[in-house]
Amino acid sequence: MIRQESGEHGMDENNTTLLLKYKSPFDFLQILSFMRLRSMAGIEIVTDNSYSRTFRMENANGFFMVKDCPGQSALELKIYCEDINCYMELYQKVRRMFDLDTDFGLINSLFVKDRHLSKGMENGQVPGLPVAFNPFEFVIRAILGQQISVKAATTLAGRIAARAFIKSDAVFPPGLDCFFPEPAELLALELAGLGINKSRQRTIKTVTTAILDGRISLSPSQQFETFRRDFGSLKGIGDWTVNYVAMRGLGMVDSFPARDLGVIKALTRGGKTPPSRKEIVKTAEQWRPYRAYAALCLWNSLTKEVDDIMYYTRFDSPLCEIILVGDGDGLTNLHLNTGEGKRKIEIPEDWVLNHDFFEDTIKQIKEYICGKRIRFNVKLNLRGTDFQRKVWHKLSEIPYGELRTYKDVAESIGNKKAVRAVGMANSKNPVPLIIPCHRVIGSNGKLTGFASGLSIKERMITLEQKGGRDSGR
Repeated sequence: MIRQESGEHGMDENNTTLLLKYKSPFDFLQILSFMRLRSMAGIEIVTDNSYSRTFRMENANGFFMVKDCPGQSALELKIYCEDINCYMELYQKVRRMFDLDTDFGLINSLFVKDRHLSKGMENGQVPGLPVAFNPFEFVIRAILGQQISVKAATTLAGRIAARAFIKSDAVFPPGLDCFFPEPAELLALELAGLGINKSRQRTIKTVTTAILDGRISLSPSQQFETFRRDFGSLKGIGDWTVNYVAMRGLGMVDSFPARDLGVIKALTRGGKTPPSRKEIVKTAEQWRPYRAYAALCLWNSLTKEVDDIMYYTRFDSPLCEIILVGDGDGLTNLHLNTGEGKRKIEIPEDWVLNHDFFEDTIKQIKEYICGKRIRFNVKLNLRGTDFQRKVWHKLSEIPYGELRTYKDVAESIGNKKAVRAVGMANSKNPVPLIIPCHRVIGSNGKLTGFASGLSIKERMITLEQKGGRDSGR
């Protein structure tokens, strides 16, 4: 159904409304809530009852707004664009965005009997799969989201859009200020200074080049195995990114991110040891061909959990045994188990042993010890006062192989009298080595105290001065 509208936003003859019919029940607000957490500044606006965004298609550009019309069992799609040729493509894309064409009856009947998936259903209904409007845009967001929170990845994506600033027309509503860059535009964009680490920058450039060269396709009609082979062959793209892009970027309903922390967490109940990836994949076989919806149910079930699961692992390194602790939001503690110093750690019974959870952190620590890494890229979830966090941030800025005094750190935070307080914050650092508190010494040049003992502090300083050539334990 199409009808012409009067001139909103100064686009009199270019305002068209389409009604997108759906089968009830349909939870529009649930999908809006999902989108709100991921809305990109300048590109998208999500209110309590609507979704809007800018778009470009070949020679056309414009914006659209989606609202629910429950009385008509339809979504109202208002399109503001000069080219009527884009209407049908927009119609189809928005139907995919809000998952209007899936037959949920069969999926509901299968999942409601499953002890894992039923916990993530709402009133016997499986959550809809929100497929991204722009697959390339989502690929970039997925790369940015590797090992950081949804909020942080969304912020970085917004910074890319702001730096490119492909400006929208003046008649667009406030907040819909620009368009996300196309592959060629992004490839020419300088990404330094946006808070994106160099590894992610390289991955973005690699993937964008492969898209422009035609080595990978973002067509949703391709076979998943073809996409996994091509996309997964690129440096910086792992199993999680492949499946997450296939699922939310391309709408491949049988893709399944088996390495996703949320999936692992949802399948770990009652303090049990988390299942291995092999076990998760085997379990997910029974959810074919709707494994993407199974992942949504697992994620949704976590919102109903009262307590968070804490994971831990321990491993031997040339420095000492290292114990890592973390949750779904990141690494919370790193314990250098030297048997010296004042810092001790006890493993509560409800913590879950999970070596795979810390696989990347362990890899980075080993690279550091052998001199192949001078800084860490680990997602952290630190608990401390505002002052402690400020000190820890400054500690992270001390260059590899260099030393600072407590007075230096105090002056760097703008309070030269806070030397003693800096020392206390230094001793409370929950992730030594990752946040290099060992690079802080006394004003007389002596090592002074270290929570895990002075000998390990001396060895870490020596290790850095030798470029990672540790003498061994």
